[in-house]
Amino acid sequence: MATSLTPAQFVALFEGKGWTHGALAAHWKLHRTRIWQIAHDPARPPYYDDAVRGLPAVGAALAKKRPGRPRGQVRKAPAAQPVSPGLRYRGFLVVGSILIVDRYLGEDAPEGARGVVLATRNEAAREDYFVLFEGGAGWWMAPDIIDQHLATTGLVRDELARYRFVSEATARSDWRTLWPSAN
Repeated sequence: MATSLTPAQFVALFEGKGWTHGALAAHWKLHRTRIWQIAHDPARPPYYDDAVRGLPAVGAALAKKRPGRPRGQVRKAPAAQPVSPGLRYRGFLVVGSILIVDRYLGEDAPEGARGVVLATRNEAAREDYFVLFEGGAGWWMAPDIIDQHLATTGLVRDELARYRFVSEATARSDWRTLWPSAN
């Protein structure tokens, strides 16, 4: 009987075979958020560990088709694109929701960095979210940017439900309080 993989071992195993979260999600016909949840669940069912152990190594032809940036290279954060109106996260992303960077967002929010929603605002027919990252950077984000670069962890920091958002500068100055692990 094989031992359970830690979350780090699980991710290292499929990445070592050339898979990304997105490529594995497409292969298993799941959403990339679900792959992240499976990978980071220390109590995941053992069949997921068996499945990731049995994954084939990605061949050169498939590796060329995978989107994303090569590891080790730094590029500037993508420019904001025009966003179609939408309220698709209303009631789902709330103050205190914890997100993780799934796809490179910039040097201040690299892949794997966590962010917390500190405020929401309605603009026309769309809701934007102020996300503060554990490194101290924070930005207002439209739903399309969240779709492209972030994944939900399914976790909410309830103690932040009473956080009073005053300004972006104030939120950034509060980051040591909001992210105690950053101290």
